[in-house]
Amino acid sequence: MPASTTQTTPTAHTNCFGLATEQTLLKQRLFMVSGQQCRALLELLDQPPQANAGLERLFSKNAPWEQ
Repeated sequence: MPASTTQTTPTAHTNCFGLATEQTLLKQRLFMVSGQQCRALLELLDQPPQANAGLERLFSKNAPWEQ
């Protein structure tokens, strides 16, 4: 068994403080916000999606394992 194990994340280049902060936020299930912040978020979520050419290109390609 190795002395220590390390998980690689897409943000492995971030400093330890940034990585610890990111991991903490990713583990949270409940975010406390004010009523105004909640309404603002709901308004954003209720808006129709905007066209995103980059995502359209990405999703139009086969995954590498499907090629």
